Amino acid sequence: MLEVIHSAFRARRPVDPPSAAIDETVETLTASLQRGSAILAQVGDRPAGVIVVVPGPDGVAKFTRV
Repeated sequence: MLEVIHSAFRARRPVDPPSAAIDETVETLTASLQRGSAILAQVGDRPAGVIVVVPGPDGVAKFTRV
């Protein structure tokens, strides 16, 4: 998942402020998955996309790393 996130966000044009996705690590992704869940899209046997779903401060699901 981390490789897909980094590849996707590096391929985007720069945004201001920069996305925190570039700074994602195994530890930060693991922490997000422990609080919520994720959807991993695959094309054949290859990972192709990730959506991380975590609870927001108001209890509503927040989609990140889309």
